[in-house]
Amino acid sequence: MAAGRYRHELTERTQSAVDPEQPDAFTPAPKLVSKTPMTAAAIDRGALESLARRVSAVFREHAHIRDAEVTIAASTARRRFVSTDGTVVDSGRQFVVVTIEAETQADDGDILTRQIVHVVRPDALPSAEALEADAAGLVADLAALRKAPLLRDYSGPVLFEADVAGGLFAGVLATELVASGSWRGDADAKLGQLVLPRGFDVVDDPLVARFGEHALLGQMTVDDEGTRAERVQLVKDGKLVGLLSARAPGKKVKQSNGHGFSAPYGMDVRPGITNLLVTAKGGLPDAALQKKLMGLVRERGAEFGLVITAGGGGFGEGVTAYRVGKDGKRELVRVGHLQGLEFRHLRDIAAVGKVTAVRHAMQTGGMPMPAGAVPPTMAGFVSPISIVAPAVLLRDAELHAFTGGNPKPPAYPRPSFSNTKTPARAP
Repeated sequence: MAAGRYRHELTERTQSAVDPEQPDAFTPAPKLVSKTPMTAAAIDRGALESLARRVSAVFREHAHIRDAEVTIAASTARRRFVSTDGTVVDSGRQFVVVTIEAETQADDGDILTRQIVHVVRPDALPSAEALEADAAGLVADLAALRKAPLLRDYSGPVLFEADVAGGLFAGVLATELVASGSWRGDADAKLGQLVLPRGFDVVDDPLVARFGEHALLGQMTVDDEGTRAERVQLVKDGKLVGLLSARAPGKKVKQSNGHGFSAPYGMDVRPGITNLLVTAKGGLPDAALQKKLMGLVRERGAEFGLVITAGGGGFGEGVTAYRVGKDGKRELVRVGHLQGLEFRHLRDIAAVGKVTAVRHAMQTGGMPMPAGAVPPTMAGFVSPISIVAPAVLLRDAELHAFTGGNPKPPAYPRPSFSNTKTPARAP
């Protein structure tokens, strides 16, 4: 494959007009020998299966739960890399993803799905009691959601609480902060320009292991191209000052800073985040953030604003939101998905929270993805990532419900599992 790409590049340069700004197809990197084989923790498959069944049993006797699933996926990957540069890398990673998902249906037919995902190292697996509490929380949340009013369309200010803001930044910001290389992005043209409000700093640091009491899962020392990973300042006081890069350089970033991630099926290596740390000056307490939200609502002449407390990060989760009226009271509402939220909208952040939260996710080939959507065949190409971010208030965002008909609710209640007898087999 590499030989074919090389011939293609030679042909392009001999038969096409040369763009003076076109970067090289590949850039050299210092020779590196790094042999740190992973000591994998033992995975007790039987214990994990028992744990999944125990947590799943929480949903059995709740008639409003249409469907539920608990999956526990343990991934152990040893990664060995050898190049003609003389670079030799032997490393590994191990993590566990616990996904608890449940589904219900509102009286008007609206299908509602919610999930809780834990991405952890094997020695940090939550207890059975903690996971059962998560499942019970989903049961209660879905019971409330199916009775909540439907807000079909919304356009206006939206407050993302700290627990979900990390998903927002991963889904909207992270994929844009890469040197263009062969992807022909335009981030290089934004270097030196304001891409966030003043006071914002964004750093990607693969070398840091913790943020306060939280472990960060994106830690690594060498990337998938055998280049030593580096801390990269991406945004300083709102200005874009750096980009994540791999060995396919961009127009302005000529060298790799050790953020290249491989993808399956022969796809190109692409830069991606590891531990993305978003900080901002002048953070407001929660009460002041909601007051700021209501101020924006009054400016627009609207009746209410929205606060998102779960989902909304671009990972396919359902959005849990509250409508906040002029009297400041919160009301749970059913909403659709965020629409059209792009990198440029982050320049319009109106306020930021004082408290930060840590969120973990996954990525493959430098692209963030839902943590529970990792096929076994891709496990070796998947990396855990962590995002640290405060709550943010956007001046304007749009949420729209899906159009089209929903299936009618069942005519009869779901039978109780405890009263269901297994039919005898025919002789």
